Amino acid sequence: PPVRADGSIAGSGLSLDQAVRHCVALGVSLVQAIDAASRRPADLLGRSDLGRVEPGAAADLVWLDAELRPRATWVAGELVCRSPLPTGRCRPGRAGSSEREQA
Repeated sequence: PPVRADGSIAGSGLSLDQAVRHCVALGVSLVQAIDAASRRPADLLGRSDLGRVEPGAAADLVWLDAELRPRATWVAGELVCRSPLPTGRCRPGRAGSSEREQA
C-alpha cells in the first residue's frame, strides 16, 4: 500500500473534496467518487473501521454541501469543524458548544 514510514497515506496536494468534485465533473457518479475517496483507500490500508458509515466504524464524517464543498467535519463523532464560508475552509477548533447544539 502507498503508506509512508509514519503511517500516513502517500498522495498529492489535492484535497479529497477537490478530487471528488473533479471526478463528478468528469462524469463519475457521486457514489463512486465518494467511495474512491473513502472506502477504497481505507480498504487498501486494511482499515475496515474507516471509509464507511456502519456499526463499529469510526465516526469520522464530512458534510459536503450541494457544490461538494465541506461544511462540517466530525472526528470520533465529535464536531471539530464547521465552515460558515462557501470555500469550505475550516479552522481547527472552530466548532464550539453552541455550534454542536445547532448541528
